[in-house]
Amino acid sequence: MKDLINNERLKTESASMAKIKRCSLGVTALVLATSLAACGGGGSSGGGGEADEDSSSGFSVTAVTPADGESGVEPDAALTASFNKDLLASSIDSIEITKKNGVWPTNVPVSTSIDTASSLSIQPDEPLDIVSEYTVTLTDDIADNSGNLLNEAFSWRFVTRDGDWEQAGLIDRGSAIAKGPGIAIDSAGNGWAVWLKEDLTTGYFDVIGRYYNAESGDWESQTLPLNSDDSSSASEARIAVDLEGNAIVAWIQDDAVYARYWDTGSAADESSWSVVEKISGSNPVHSHEYLSVEFHNRNGARAVWIEEDSAAPVLASNEYSAVDALWYGPQAGPELNPSFSSGVQRSVDFAAGQNDAIFLSLAEEPTLPEAKNRVYASRYDGDTRTWVSGITALEPGNVTGKASDPRIVFDKKGNAFAAWWRFSDGVFGQVYVSRYDADSGAWSRSTRIMGGREQDGGRFPSVAVDQEGNAIVSFEFGEPYAAHYDAGGDVWSDAQKIGDYAGAAQGNVAMDLDGNATVVWHKDEGAASNIFSNRYAAVTDSWGSEQRVETGGGGNAGVPLIDAYWTLSAITVWEDDGRIYANRFSPD
Repeated sequence: MKDLINNERLKTESASMAKIKRCSLGVTALVLATSLAACGGGGSSGGGGEADEDSSSGFSVTAVTPADGESGVEPDAALTASFNKDLLASSIDSIEITKKNGVWPTNVPVSTSIDTASSLSIQPDEPLDIVSEYTVTLTDDIADNSGNLLNEAFSWRFVTRDGDWEQAGLIDRGSAIAKGPGIAIDSAGNGWAVWLKEDLTTGYFDVIGRYYNAESGDWESQTLPLNSDDSSSASEARIAVDLEGNAIVAWIQDDAVYARYWDTGSAADESSWSVVEKISGSNPVHSHEYLSVEFHNRNGARAVWIEEDSAAPVLASNEYSAVDALWYGPQAGPELNPSFSSGVQRSVDFAAGQNDAIFLSLAEEPTLPEAKNRVYASRYDGDTRTWVSGITALEPGNVTGKASDPRIVFDKKGNAFAAWWRFSDGVFGQVYVSRYDADSGAWSRSTRIMGGREQDGGRFPSVAVDQEGNAIVSFEFGEPYAAHYDAGGDVWSDAQKIGDYAGAAQGNVAMDLDGNATVVWHKDEGAASNIFSNRYAAVTDSWGSEQRVETGGGGNAGVPLIDAYWTLSAITVWEDDGRIYANRFSPD
């Protein structure tokens, strides 16, 4: 670039050459002083959209858009820079744009053109991402039409606006009762919602699905029942979608687990799913309250449930190979704990990482006082396709009260976060978290999340993690709260209230690839229960204001579920008076 500019200089008058030397090339006090006068002062920031203009200072930037420090900028906003002299066309490709957010900085490919003789238009090759900070740098290779270079690189910063919720809508068809919705989306924002719907003829419940097409921005037609047996009710419909959009639906029926697989790109109807296949073993399902299915990063998925056994309930699983298009077969895992059969343990959770998987459970112990229990973790080894012998207590030593509602999630490196709450008197509870380190295979000491309302209380946690291991735990205690985990500092923030008081605020959280988070919850406002949301912006480490994302319905909304698959969009689904509703958070 500098050779090209020097060639342009040869075309100018030789008497002006001493005045256009770069400041850094001055070799005597006289030449240095002359160079500084010709080049002008520094220009590290545009400051409010305008740069200081001094005709005696040589070639400089006079204004930029968006203004330096501006926030709420549209992702497709025009980016321009104006100068005090006409531009040298061959030098204007020396532009850099860097994106900064809560995860990592990235460079943005751009194209440039001369807007007017003395102004520059900068066009990112793709629209900018929402709620991200961008730095535009004009390098010191940019020159005016006489060959004068900028004295130094000139940069300015701005933050793009956040997205917004679309219009909530009813997604199930027909007047029969619907319940138990689930949602899973892929990396492009497509997704499957599933739920149970009553057959008005038989009175049994079937598994129904509906596909959201991100390209068209609409839901495809509702499927016919995905379960083939209409002689009994299906329960616990679960859906999982991988990065590419392939899907698995699983459910419990007649004390057994069944599943079907769907190839991305196929028609979004019941005929395009694989045949119904029983994936559980000969033992009956112990509890119809628990079933989970998740994809992992090994071209497959795992389904997990609990089976009856002669001694104690056992963890059972089956692994699906997308390459071979088959289930490997049911596999018995470790015994959970004899006290499981007492009925005290009613809440479990499962998550699949790149390789391993972890199952959380609760169980009483004879060594603990009556009605006290612990949180335990069982690990699945993806290399050997076996459950590791034994279970790990996440709360060693003496504990007080009763644990409930454990939740777990993996990051892309195989680390996991578990969250649960523990209460002593049936009213006040506290939220705890623990982190599994994939490198050491060890769990951290459980940490109590502080900062909630009365007695730092909290209950019904939900936890999400971004690709770099930052996490959010949300929970409620009359009001919704959330705390943030900084992976770099290995520390949890105090909990922050993210919504107004209501009778209940139970909900769920999802994170996107930039470390932003979306929390949804149902708010019991006395006369009605509605769906609300709040957003965490990683770039500013701050929460916005609560926003109602549901209108219409019966005013009796249940706990919403949400999924984002680390994309900038998210879909939430919920039940309201026997109907299924959905809304999408859109970056557009």
